[in-house]
Amino acid sequence: RRSLDLPTDAVIFGTFGYMHRIKRVDALLNAFLQIQQPGAALYLVGAIDEHSPVLLQQLAQDRRAAQERGIYIEDGHPAYAHLLLSMQAIDVGVTLRYPTHGETSATLCGLLGMGKPVIASDVGAFREFPDDCVVKVAVKGGDHPELASVLQRFIADPAYRAAASRAALAYARRHTWENAAQAYLSFIAELTAITLTPADRDTDSAQRT
Repeated sequence: RRSLDLPTDAVIFGTFGYMHRIKRVDALLNAFLQIQQPGAALYLVGAIDEHSPVLLQQLAQDRRAAQERGIYIEDGHPAYAHLLLSMQAIDVGVTLRYPTHGETSATLCGLLGMGKPVIASDVGAFREFPDDCVVKVAVKGGDHPELASVLQRFIADPAYRAAASRAALAYARRHTWENAAQAYLSFIAELTAITLTPADRDTDSAQRT
């Protein structure tokens, strides 16, 4: 945190990647500003342009004023090593997205591997992650009240934060390359064990012709 000029004694929330509107950065900023906690900080790392939320563009123009409100901004495309360092510096990740095309967030997976719990939108592939380490917030009608409440709980409850961190690391450790390979092998074994009935064979033959 010292190398990144971040507060060393705050609960830091972080979001990473291109700061497009679909990342719902505006909802995150409004929720964070709503709670106004002196012991909390928000760290945003990623490229800002004309398609980014107006509030973020305004804050990026006056970094000192933003930091006075607990918001730290790094505009641009960080090198991978710096991105990893930035992810390691936070306490809780925030990976909001709407609309979504069903993609899995690489940043979310990386944060879980570092033992960082994540706040995510309750949509698409995010729903596949367990609730004890990936807390989902609704996207209908705006995220502000629910998101602010989730941020507040992570700030106020160190035991909850620690438990979510342990759950994140435990989840990541279960999803190794070896376990993924074994899952593929098990699935292939199930497929090869399926036997066709005579009716199935007739149907298959007719479809081929």
